[in-house]
Amino acid sequence: MRLSVALCTYNGAQYIREQLHSILQQSMAVDEIIICDDGSSDNTVKIIRTIASTTPILVHVHINKNTIGVKRNFKQAIELCTGDYVFLSDQDDVWMPNKVERIMEWFKFNPGKSVVFTDAYLINADGKQIGRRTQFQGVGFRQYQRQMFLDGHGLEVFMMANRATGATMAFRRAEIPLLEDDWGQILHDEYIAVKALIQNKLGIISVPLIEYRQHEGQQIGSSCSDQEIENVYSDWNFYDPAKSMSHIKNWKFELTPLLSMHISMLEKRDKMRHSSFGWLQEIATAKDYWECYGKYMWRYVKADARKTAGFIWHKLILK
Repeated sequence: MRLSVALCTYNGAQYIREQLHSILQQSMAVDEIIICDDGSSDNTVKIIRTIASTTPILVHVHINKNTIGVKRNFKQAIELCTGDYVFLSDQDDVWMPNKVERIMEWFKFNPGKSVVFTDAYLINADGKQIGRRTQFQGVGFRQYQRQMFLDGHGLEVFMMANRATGATMAFRRAEIPLLEDDWGQILHDEYIAVKALIQNKLGIISVPLIEYRQHEGQQIGSSCSDQEIENVYSDWNFYDPAKSMSHIKNWKFELTPLLSMHISMLEKRDKMRHSSFGWLQEIATAKDYWECYGKYMWRYVKADARKTAGFIWHKLILK
């Protein structure tokens, strides 16, 4: 069993040393670290090669002739990995010492899953923890939504927004053909996560296993304020079919029966919310709510009924 790390760099000299040391000092060692550099103009590559000369672990550096961007660079790094398991890594984070061991233990007890992502501590440019909020909270992945995910309703959660941070992800390389399609408008982490989710092969570890650094120079991050998070990921927005449809319009996945049912239900709910007789339609389609959302149907019915009542109030009374 071989373990690979796919790590992408671009002008990461400030933090790459600390990140590489955190990977090399894991309680369970990886076999190779594949690094694709996207044309750094600083000392990133020099630092990597210096560290590589001091470790028995294979550290392979591939330097792009031209800048190709985050998505294509990660795809390239993943394809260069030879391990049975691949861990994704950013250049500026810090791994907890037992990250690899903890994830491999999870895979051992979850043989039916192919991809997993974890929570993360948020740290600033100086490596100090930012408040008491973790990455799951930063992307609006609340406790009840995590429970929904564990109950088999992860599709509803991911239809609102991506909850899987690529820097925390790992997957079985051979079991799922992750990279044969165009990733479209979404990033590599959402593509991998949702594709696995549609196949019921996505899992979570609700424990922070990395320190996810937030700083001005990062290409992707989670540095929005608590108020912005509350506005974007409020319960009201979570059950809004229009927002879900807006998010998934960039998905380029084969329409499985489950995904087709969800999209059809979102369209029905959106029409009902903007109808004076939507509440009657909700009663008539209670069976559809149950088939789509199961034991969580009343959360959606309640949200849609409130929206319909608001529509009627504004159209008939406040007009």
